[in-house]
Amino acid sequence: NALAIYALARAGSALGEGGWIRAAETAAAFLFGHVRSSATAGGLAHHTAAGAVGVPAFCDDVACLANACVSLYGATFDPRWRDEAVALTRSLVADFTGPDGGAFYRTAAYHEALAVRAHDVVDGATPSGNAAASLALLRVAALVDDAVLADRAAEALAAIAHAIPAAPLAFGDTLVAVDVHVAGMRTVTFDRPPSADDPLGGVVRGRFNVGTVVRVRADSPTPLPSGRRPAAEVCVRGRCLRPVDDPAALAADLAATDGGEFNAR
Repeated sequence: NALAIYALARAGSALGEGGWIRAAETAAAFLFGHVRSSATAGGLAHHTAAGAVGVPAFCDDVACLANACVSLYGATFDPRWRDEAVALTRSLVADFTGPDGGAFYRTAAYHEALAVRAHDVVDGATPSGNAAASLALLRVAALVDDAVLADRAAEALAAIAHAIPAAPLAFGDTLVAVDVHVAGMRTVTFDRPPSADDPLGGVVRGRFNVGTVVRVRADSPTPLPSGRRPAAEVCVRGRCLRPVDDPAALAADLAATDGGEFNAR
């Protein structure tokens, strides 16, 4: 479900398919409303059937849903999804981290006790918990300016870096997170939520980049001064270009910061 929500939110935003975005919101609302477990600090269960919830959510469940919420926020600018993403990433750090940090565990302390509490680090058809969690922390850290989350992601990636050269095909999603971390997350901050037909917003929606998050400066923006048009500001690692209100200028700023490059004007 989380992977489907992520895909629907991203594709719906990029292609202007409002129905896909609404489907993503409906699915996310169902998960938060009905797939709950009182045994977990984060409140999520791994699955539900016939109204009954199953075992508590695993690391990849929580991490993939956090990533989905970041993309859903970028598609709707509904602060609920940003806040849910923040809460989920804090749950990842609190519940799936061992006493010495390192890679994320697949299970949390509230799961059934196991003989060996394993790390979840190998990517396959779906991302490993460690890859999904690292990417979620990087994206949320950029979204809300939280350096602690970014540092925890870097720690989780560094913990398995030695294993990647020997079997890179087993770490596809991990390498995506590594690339985002090395290049630096990019934020695009709008003065106010762009409408579906806003050309300024369209510039960002049409460029898929997992290392980019979009946000608004305030949930309830104040009216703009007379004669001023809504603007957007592109930043990488806290360094920002000047805000622009022209779609061509915003496209140029995005091109100048692709791959973490930064050519301040």
